[in-house]
Amino acid sequence: MHLMLDLETLGIHNYAPIISYGAVLFDKSGIKDTLYKTLDVKQQIDGGYRQVDADTIKWWMSQGDAAKRVFRENSVETGVGLSELLPFTGSVPTKELMVWGNGPTFDIVLIETLMKHHNIKPPWIFRNVRDLRTYKDFVYDGRLTKNVGTAHNALDDAIYQAMIVIEGMNGARNEV
Repeated sequence: MHLMLDLETLGIHNYAPIISYGAVLFDKSGIKDTLYKTLDVKQQIDGGYRQVDADTIKWWMSQGDAAKRVFRENSVETGVGLSELLPFTGSVPTKELMVWGNGPTFDIVLIETLMKHHNIKPPWIFRNVRDLRTYKDFVYDGRLTKNVGTAHNALDDAIYQAMIVIEGMNGARNEV
């Protein structure tokens, strides 16, 4: 089983506050389940373990209303929101869960460090971390331009990213 994660953040560094995450469980046959959570950014900043990046704030201000809706959603306490990944992936043994992020040093790194801060063990093991950006370069020659849903909505982005992997698993090349 595979888990695609996408984050929306207030920075591009490894200590950026996580605004929201989208999670998609999937296998070769398709999407099995989805989860979306908006986390308490103030708690992350006030706790001293996450810092906002001014350029990212400016970037968010330039985004469309649909993307900025995340700032008006009800957030949950960060540890509670992160811990909901555990029952979401609960039926999949840790050693069998492949977790994907769009890039080797961002989504997975940020969510793992935030989980560690809240004493939550990720439901995957380090050797099962996968990188979508590299996968796209090899499978699709980097020629993916379409998207689904709202750009910069963590769940919509995670669904689209899972669809890329599913199509690739089923033999599609440069078609998504």
